[in-house]
Amino acid sequence: MYAYQADLWCDGCGRIIKEELDVAGKKDTGETDDYPQYSDEENSETDCPNHCGGGEGCVNSIELADGRKIGILLEEQLTVEGRSYVIEQHTTEPSEVTELWISTFGITLPDNEGDDE
Repeated sequence: MYAYQADLWCDGCGRIIKEELDVAGKKDTGETDDYPQYSDEENSETDCPNHCGGGEGCVNSIELADGRKIGILLEEQLTVEGRSYVIEQHTTEPSEVTELWISTFGITLPDNEGDDE
């Protein structure tokens, strides 16, 4: 993934941005405000799931059942707070996106209190 202009981008979108900046003659200053900087997803942690900043225009976008597209899910590691966030979001507003988060991050939902099963 790449960090660029206060957002995170998947590898595909990050490479495209870099190519466009290179063609425009922009130099890599090492600053995320100026040029995409690579960050290893596998060694990153986050307090909530992140999707590519390209949104529906992401080269690896995900199409939801209703036809909308969202940026691909970046597979950074979730912190304890991040896992709690996913559970809370799915509990209060379950959606296709929260189901994607649960599946991708291997989160087990707590048993519903009061169930008689």
